[in-house]
Amino acid sequence: MTTSVPAPVSSSFDYTALDIDTASFVRQQTGEIHELVRRSAQDIFEIGQKLIQVKEKLGHGNFRNWLIAEFDWNERTAQNFMNVARQFKSETVAHLPLAATALYILSAPSTPAEIREEAIARAQGGEPITKKKATAMTRAHGQRQKKKASLEEEILDSSKVKTSPTNNESTTFHREPEIIDAELEEGRGSRAEGRRSSTSVSPSILNPDDTLEPNLLPPALDLEPSKALPPSPSAQWWRLSGKEQNHLLFCAHPNSAEFLSQLPEQVGIWMGFPPHPNQWLCPPPNRVNAAFSYSTIYQNIDLKAIREAVERVLETSDESDLSAIVAYLPDPPLVVLLEDFQITCYIAEPDVAQCQKSCQFGNNWVGQ
Repeated sequence: MTTSVPAPVSSSFDYTALDIDTASFVRQQTGEIHELVRRSAQDIFEIGQKLIQVKEKLGHGNFRNWLIAEFDWNERTAQNFMNVARQFKSETVAHLPLAATALYILSAPSTPAEIREEAIARAQGGEPITKKKATAMTRAHGQRQKKKASLEEEILDSSKVKTSPTNNESTTFHREPEIIDAELEEGRGSRAEGRRSSTSVSPSILNPDDTLEPNLLPPALDLEPSKALPPSPSAQWWRLSGKEQNHLLFCAHPNSAEFLSQLPEQVGIWMGFPPHPNQWLCPPPNRVNAAFSYSTIYQNIDLKAIREAVERVLETSDESDLSAIVAYLPDPPLVVLLEDFQITCYIAEPDVAQCQKSCQFGNNWVGQ
């Protein structure tokens, strides 16, 4: 016997415009669909819990291989499930009209807790929360935060205007800009090599699966330049084709105007790995959602530890963060990790030998 499940009370659809039989049928189907959506939310939560447990047992490398072999999923897909399990409780989502796509948005680490609370409250009132509504809620919150920040900035600026006790003239105090080491590229070849060999990291890849033998690296002239971006006399572009994304590698300094001109207007994440801790790098202003930087003077560090740290950072990224700037690339397998998160990379590496290594790794990767 079929159990009648009424449509939500908060529905804005006009059922009175339908004849009695049609209205009854559509209400019945609507209620059953909402019930399936609720069950789907519970299923997503349980899948996320199991994925978290498996990942703890397998570690990143094996977990990635397991995802591909068993489900043909990438890291981002799995991360969506795991975020739901981390951010919601089973009893919270089990009986609420929360669409699966809405859950992914609401459970993203970049989504404030107050947005999740608002969505749950509205769902508890009988309002179905769709992807469109979840997106609108996060955008509205972002606009409120921008207005708040703008107001605070105005207040701060006004507080900087002080009256001199001697002449009562208004004086504005300006902070002097910090000087950042943006190393010039002239003559970099000899200086870069000396700096990497004496005072900076020249790490080896300790994961056997990712090891690249130096004698396998082709000379720079054998590498095919990107057709879309012709090389300039002082720099060279290469395109690394991944499984889903095409990544750009620029053999010059990350602060080069040519490199910056090729970046998208908004970038999800910026990662800096300068050869020496004293070489300060800054992301392009007002274009980056998140930033991560690491550098050390110690030799032969385990690059697997860096990959794991980067993975933790990527787990906090939003589903809309689809691009990354990589300023210096000490470990080519990092590109594979970013690829797992469906992120397109814009890489700047001044060291020619390191660019060759990255290109060779890219060639091997495409063939896998």
